[in-house]
Amino acid sequence: MAENGNGKVWKPDVNSRQLSAEIETLKLINIEQFLDQTREFTSDSLKEWLEQLILWRHDLKTVLGMSINPERDTPIAVAQRLLGLLGLKMECIGQRGGRSEKRPRVYRGCNINPDDRQAIFERWLKRDAKKYCDGSVHAPSNNI
Repeated sequence: MAENGNGKVWKPDVNSRQLSAEIETLKLINIEQFLDQTREFTSDSLKEWLEQLILWRHDLKTVLGMSINPERDTPIAVAQRLLGLLGLKMECIGQRGGRSEKRPRVYRGCNINPDDRQAIFERWLKRDAKKYCDGSVHAPSNNI
């Protein structure tokens, strides 16, 4: 980047490359598994996933700015913190097992549209398309 810009770095290039690294990291650690509302998760079901993240914890700290403490953090807590980076959260839907045994909490994959923002975007798109088709939207002119 600096070589092509005569020693100067253009901020949007740096920002987009950093964002790309964050997105690729989230894909690499399989964050997408938590975006499926039909899936259920427990700490036990995510143990292997967390073990892999622990191996990459220094890289995750560098790229995402998130620390993982191997002795203290549970798989669900790490998943919730990662989802928090996206403004999302899994929902606890109950506990499994009888009263006399260990009862792990069960979480459902998160809703990626919790506040129905997609409906708002669709209304804006329809409104703007109507304005464009009616001719009420004009291209900016260079008459200064």
